[in-house]
Formats: sequence, C-alpha cells, structure tokens
Amino acid sequence: MLSSINDFIAILIFGALVVLAFLLIANPLKVNKAANRYFGLFLLLWATFWTEEILDMIGFPLANSEFWLALEFIQFFTPIIFYISVRFFTNPFRGFSRRDIKYFLLPVIYLLVLILLQREEPINDLRIAQVLLIIGQALFFSFLSFQKIRLHSKRIELFRSNKQEVDLNWIQQIIIALVALK
Repeated sequence: MLSSINDFIAILIFGALVVLAFLLIANPLKVNKAANRYFGLFLLLWATFWTEEILDMIGFPLANSEFWLALEFIQFFTPIIFYISVRFFTNPFRGFSRRDIKYFLLPVIYLLVLILLQREEPINDLRIAQVLLIIGQALFFSFLSFQKIRLHSKRIELFRSNKQEVDLNWIQQIIIALVALK
C-alpha cells in the first residue's frame, strides 16, 4: 500500500513539473521570455529526477545503461539552468558572454567521471568524486542564485517604495527548499 502511494505521489510530482515547465517555456503572456524559458527548462530537468522512479515502476532497466548515463549527465545541468534563470529574472536584458562558458566546465568533468564509472571495475574514488561534484555544484549555484536575488532586492529598495511587484522572494524560497532537500 505504501509503495503505491509513493508511486502515485512520484507520478503527480513528475506530471505537475512537466506541465508547469511547458507552460513556462511556451510563455503565453510573453513576459520575461528568457527567464521563464530557463525556469521552465529547470523544472523539466528537475522532473527527470522522478523519471528514474517512474521507469523503475514499469520495470525499465536503468543500471549501467547508456540511458542512465545520459539521464545523470542531463540532471547535472539542473543547478546551472536554475542559476541562469535567476540571472535573467534579476536582469532580463543581460545576455550570454564568453565568460559564461566557465559554468559548463564542471559538466564536462562530470561526464568524464560518469564515463569512467561505466568501466567494468569502477574505482571507488570516482564514486566519491561524483558525489562531491553533484553536491558541490548544487550548493555553489544555489549560493550564487541566493546572492544574486539578495543583490536584486537591495537594488529594488533603492529605486522603488513598493517592491511587491518585482521582488523575487519566491525564488529565495525555492533555493532554501532545494538546499534543505539535499
């Protein structure tokens, strides 16, 4: 009984995240397009964490498959995409620059670790490196996002007496929830 309730909850979470992601990506109101698209992509990536449970429910073999490798690699981008969406929420007119390429160096390192872990006899130190990369990167981008929002809030206070329309406290609450889940 408990397993079926957990399965049901996993399906609901997955479905809700996917629907919300597509709504944000489609952005019918055409408001802050880049921020909403990246936030929608973040939610879609976040939904992939429940994909594992759903595939397990239907008996799809995940262990040591190319699909598993691709899924883990894609999931690694979740904190980066979240940070990019926060950047666009705090400054909708900012674009990408060459300096932003540095955010994609860790995923390359992570991919190498994943490939090395696919060997017949994986090295335990690689598992530790994998976990450290996941946790370190998630905390790093959560911290950067939190700092970006705090700076944005301080700027708003300088120029507006009523900041309710433009404050991003809802994103701060998401960051706190994400860090608490880790």
